[in-house]
Amino acid sequence: MSGDDDARDPLVKRWWFPFDTPGHGTHTGSVIASRERGQVCGVAPESTLVPIRTITSVTQVFDGDVAKAVRYTMQADCQVVSLSLGGLGFNGLRAAIRHAVAQGLIVVAAAGQHVGFVVAPAVYPECVAAAASTGDDRPWPSSSHGPAVDICAPGERIWVAEVDAASRPPVFRVSNTDHDGTSYATAHMAGVAALWVAHHGHPELKARYGAEQIQSVFLHLLGTAGHRRPAGWETGQWGAGIVDAEALLSAPLPAAVPVLRRFTAGADLPTPWEPLAVVLPELGADEIEERLAGLARHAARPLVDVTASGVTASYAAEIARLLAENPVLRARFVEDKPGTAAGLLLAEIGSAGSWSLADAVGCASPRWV
Repeated sequence: MSGDDDARDPLVKRWWFPFDTPGHGTHTGSVIASRERGQVCGVAPESTLVPIRTITSVTQVFDGDVAKAVRYTMQADCQVVSLSLGGLGFNGLRAAIRHAVAQGLIVVAAAGQHVGFVVAPAVYPECVAAAASTGDDRPWPSSSHGPAVDICAPGERIWVAEVDAASRPPVFRVSNTDHDGTSYATAHMAGVAALWVAHHGHPELKARYGAEQIQSVFLHLLGTAGHRRPAGWETGQWGAGIVDAEALLSAPLPAAVPVLRRFTAGADLPTPWEPLAVVLPELGADEIEERLAGLARHAARPLVDVTASGVTASYAAEIARLLAENPVLRARFVEDKPGTAAGLLLAEIGSAGSWSLADAVGCASPRWV
């Protein structure tokens, strides 16, 4: 999402950052859409894969870059979004996902693993949350689980396409070694969603139910017909069961839009000012906006299609966290020293913020290699 003309992944793992996952998009993408039978055949082999490279780690702290990618999927006329990543979650990504669902996209996200709780964005009601199952139809022991999970899909020893970038020339191969987790469950579910949309036709689904209800219909059929449920399955922790693509495609469409856990566009989300108001209780909204305007005046280049309040709306929680973690920066911000505060904030964004926030305010992007 940097805007250059080179879409190749350098497949570089930074030695000092243990969470980098180079090649993860290739692995999960091959589960969705690989064509070559006898090598790896994806769940939806005739689908069109739109890879969007916007992060270097599936473990997310800030989510501005992922929100930017989700917004791009609408421009690219995608119909399914696969998010094999997760973290703490901020409202910028949730708002982007909500908008995508309202436009008729199905958004599938990974429940997470090794942490004991369902991560964001899968925990949001706007997403189809996928946990992982094993080859013998049991929940994968390391998968996150809980009431937010909608469904399980295969996530243990998954065969994928991969590249050994350390070899010269690079070696391309298939492997199921160390390919476990809810990322692969999510890829399976995204493939199943693509099959379902293709089976019924996106224009037909949109005309029959309205774009904003397509995911609701998909979730309804997934929970009522499109799964198998092994004996003793805990639906409150692992969702309706394990996805069954054939059963889902065979299920007739409902006559009316089902009533599910839903959200109202524009409701339930905190206002853009709330995260900053928590960190800066001594300042009013007007005072916060006035100080943020310093970003526009002191940035290295003009803001790109973003006003000062627009930056707040998209990245309020991210900026609030940067302020909370830097007491000197926060003090300057409160003292209303716009030049000093803006300079410090720009430096903090450049070294610790998301790429898209750095791009938005025109400072050096933190793209370490």
